[in-house]
Amino acid sequence: MKLNILKVTLGILLCLSVLMACSDQGNSDQSSGKNDPSATGQNNDNNEGQSEADNKDDGQQSKLQIGDTGTVKIEYQGTFKVTLESVEQKEKIGSENPNNDVFLVAKVKVENVGKEAMDLEDLTGFVDLLDLGKNGGSAPDYANQIQGVQDPLSNKGQLQPGKTAEGDMVFDTWNTDNYQFVFGHANSQVSKTIWAFTKDELK
Repeated sequence: MKLNILKVTLGILLCLSVLMACSDQGNSDQSSGKNDPSATGQNNDNNEGQSEADNKDDGQQSKLQIGDTGTVKIEYQGTFKVTLESVEQKEKIGSENPNNDVFLVAKVKVENVGKEAMDLEDLTGFVDLLDLGKNGGSAPDYANQIQGVQDPLSNKGQLQPGKTAEGDMVFDTWNTDNYQFVFGHANSQVSKTIWAFTKDELK
């Protein structure tokens, strides 16, 4: 009888020892970070997913520079590849003086990669030049209103699918350090496409 009691007691003590060992191991795992999502990479995966979602292309191209080509999409009109080839600063064009500080003459190349023809005059109507200085002004294409502009892009007529046109756009703007050439400024029908440049980059 005593032997049986002893066996039972030893069995209970053995079970308790196993349970305590398991409990200690669990606490050790937690303290070492084995159950921490950041240690398993789950948290990093979530953060990467969030970062990718935050950086997901929303249709806006905003890191273009002079010389770069961007894609401009216009609802019900078509899709165009636009290259801002150069920007030149002029204090006078022919006999014309700017109403503000300077003229900026942008040489632009457009390729119609859509399926519909479009009047280039309509296309250039979606462009603004923004000066980011203290005046914070917005200037539309001014080429057709200035005598002596050599080759206004807006005068090229219709641009058929697969065809390319090149010409100048002129902006009467302020003399400042930073500018943006923007398709779709304040127009939800046009994918916003932005070329940013500084005064030092002007010809």
